[in-house]
Amino acid sequence: MLPPALKQRVRESFDRAAATYDAAAVVQRRVCDRLLEALRNAAPAHILDAGCGTGYGSGQLRKRWPRTHITGIDFAPAMLELASKEADCCQAADIEKLPFAAANFDLWWSSLSIQWCNAATVFSEAFRVLRPGGQ
Repeated sequence: MLPPALKQRVRESFDRAAATYDAAAVVQRRVCDRLLEALRNAAPAHILDAGCGTGYGSGQLRKRWPRTHITGIDFAPAMLELASKEADCCQAADIEKLPFAAANFDLWWSSLSIQWCNAATVFSEAFRVLRPGGQ
């Protein structure tokens, strides 16, 4: 887990970069696209896009499953403003402390956000909010 002061600086950095982030995020889009290609499951009813950034991943998930409800969370409010165009609802939150009840989602999705966190904590939270049989 990043120290709180460092996490705050990372958040502020993403807030400042939000407006121009997608223009520079070539690698991030490729990773997201490859992750989606590898995903082989039936349409989930509820997806959590953990660390949704500008909503690119949510948009790709929406193209694949148009009727799925997508919740995007990110700790950078400026990113969430952009993501709200793709996700059904967006909420400012830390993926290490998800503000959702247990067993709430069928799919927990995250692309290139875990490196900013304690992976064990993130995966524990992911497991907590996934429904039985969730992915």
